[in-house]
Amino acid sequence: MTRTSRPRALAALALAGALTLSACGASDEDEAAAGGSGATAVVSGDETYTVGEVQTATTQVNTFLSQGQQAQELTPEEVSHYLAYADEYATFGTDVLAEVPALAQQNFTVPSDGIIERAFGEIEVTPTQESVQVLKAYVVGSVVQQAQLPESAELEAELAAKDVSFSPRYAEQDPAWLEVTEEPAGDPGLTEMPTQ
Repeated sequence: MTRTSRPRALAALALAGALTLSACGASDEDEAAAGGSGATAVVSGDETYTVGEVQTATTQVNTFLSQGQQAQELTPEEVSHYLAYADEYATFGTDVLAEVPALAQQNFTVPSDGIIERAFGEIEVTPTQESVQVLKAYVVGSVVQQAQLPESAELEAELAAKDVSFSPRYAEQDPAWLEVTEEPAGDPGLTEMPTQ
């Protein structure tokens, strides 16, 4: 990892533009029945995230990332992946990456929720908790991908061990460094996404 990788990640957290959030008038039940924003997008352990939560996180995170020196954009599929595995990424970043000598020399730390919220606040946006989780997971995932660490096998094993189901609409893509296969789940509306 180069010395500029951490400043770029921090710059991505410090830069942003304005966001407009809108709410729909339909009830969650109506939207879920129609495949709208109330429909289930991701089931991760005991957590369930809706299409609306994934869409809002995608919009907020992409608006934020687009303000960086090297504008980046995440697909809704990538956002749903980071959301589903947010806890695993955060724990891996705190427990493993912080102990990697090359990263420790650069004082790498996983940004706290407060730091991410303040960075969004600088652009007068109140991020959803899902957006905060996605951005934190994205930072860790980016460091793992850029540094090409042997410790990434440990993260892959943690991700593979978690019980996660994605709606078919979000089951198409994971970050490039993961190999993903699709297997049908017990629920016909969801697809298991083991990583290996």
